[in-house]
Amino acid sequence: MRARRGSRGGGPAPALAVALLALLPSGLRAEPTGGSPPTGRYHVVGPQQPLAPGERVELKLVPAPPEGTRIDWSCSLVGAPPPASQSGIGRGLTLSYLAPFVVRERVTVRVTSGIVGEGLRDLASIELELSPGSIAGAADCLGPGQTFLVDRGGLAPEYTPVDELPEALRRVQPTVPKFIRARGIEETVMLNVLVCRTGRVIAAIDVQRFGQPPDPLPLPADPRLVEAAIQAVLQWEFKPARSAGEPVATWVAVPFRFRP
Repeated sequence: MRARRGSRGGGPAPALAVALLALLPSGLRAEPTGGSPPTGRYHVVGPQQPLAPGERVELKLVPAPPEGTRIDWSCSLVGAPPPASQSGIGRGLTLSYLAPFVVRERVTVRVTSGIVGEGLRDLASIELELSPGSIAGAADCLGPGQTFLVDRGGLAPEYTPVDELPEALRRVQPTVPKFIRARGIEETVMLNVLVCRTGRVIAAIDVQRFGQPPDPLPLPADPRLVEAAIQAVLQWEFKPARSAGEPVATWVAVPFRFRP
């Protein structure tokens, strides 16, 4: 699904918690596989059609490996020199991949899952074709010295020290799905939100949550709640972050609590 700019709305909204990059998955590290070739036992299931800039798709490793197996995801451009170190972009059986916000020419990204467990070291990957283009608002999003990543939706450098944090000026409350009221459940969705130097939100992704040790497995949020939160936050407006007096783009963490 593409990141979209929604119409303005009003009404009360959940509290805003700002934490620059504190919850981004880039801190994960892709698990090495010792140079062993893939066995072909595992596969990554995903879309076959080209992805538009900023499009978000779900990838899944099949079949599910034995319980206790660690699965780390990473990505890189096909045909590009391998990076000196590769940062992980997610962990667990599924991955929500976000395409780059600006794609200058048709390229292919390889998304790989490293599978490591007791007596098990394997790889599985999928190649995703990216269509040229850019998402709305990307042209005037970045501050001095910033660029967009070319293999996934993100910024380079990933962290820009700021003197002033972004401040929400307009907030929109997400629509509460009917099943929340029917079941009487409560759930919190945490998003990483890209706030441009203009104060505009151009993208948002859900943050992976994990259980408690010794088996910290990913705890997926209900995709219907994630989508409702994303559609709401795309309508928010901010006073942008500033670095050395200049407005810059940065990620902020925004929680949405859904109640019956």
